[in-house]
Amino acid sequence: MPDLDKPGLWLLAAGITALGVIGVATEQLIEGLQPVEAPNRIVALINGGILLVSGPGLLVARYRDRGALLLVTLMGVSLALQISGLLAAPTDVTLWVSAAQAVAIAAALCLLIKPESDGARLAARIVVGAMLILFGAVHLMYPAAIAGMIPAWMPGQALWPWATGAGQTVAGLAVVSGVFGRPATALVGAMFTSWVLVVHLPRIAAAPSSGSEWTFMALAFALTGVVWTVNGALARNGGDFPSRTR
Repeated sequence: MPDLDKPGLWLLAAGITALGVIGVATEQLIEGLQPVEAPNRIVALINGGILLVSGPGLLVARYRDRGALLLVTLMGVSLALQISGLLAAPTDVTLWVSAAQAVAIAAALCLLIKPESDGARLAARIVVGAMLILFGAVHLMYPAAIAGMIPAWMPGQALWPWATGAGQTVAGLAVVSGVFGRPATALVGAMFTSWVLVVHLPRIAAAPSSGSEWTFMALAFALTGVVWTVNGALARNGGDFPSRTR
């Protein structure tokens, strides 16, 4: 099992726990991860409760496997609920991003459950790499929208979407191919962390009552944890996953 000194485990647990708090507080499904409209209030509360209980459980060795398995199941259900939306609007980028985030979280959780499994290792590398490529494509396709999220005090607002888009695309290709995957995930993890400080916290400060802003920051924590979890599983040369023992 991953040690508790691994940043990916802590960040993933923190992000999932925060999403649970938001889900219970708002009585809604998680924006950016699940279809926003819940069938009813009880379903939303159960969903939030699972996230709220399972997140901290990842930090307790005794409950880690069960908590992770429950969360993987929840991510699978979330993805299944999004399929109809994807089929109805296959060009809707936000739906693809939401689905990719759910699958990436599930892949990182599977890596926590079975760190020695070749299938879990390969799946995590391919899924997280593909997610980064998708993120990069979104930045390159919609530079104006991404630039609008950059704080006004930062120079070169119009250039940042191109830089971050290219960076994520290259990093995704590195992770999928296994060539320089470890430094690529480290750089992406650092970039995601900077976004929490530079983008998400100021937006929350400007609109502290916005559930969406709190949700996006919690998702940023979770996805940063996903990237660092994969980083910790990569060999020093970034070319493959090392064997692990319990």
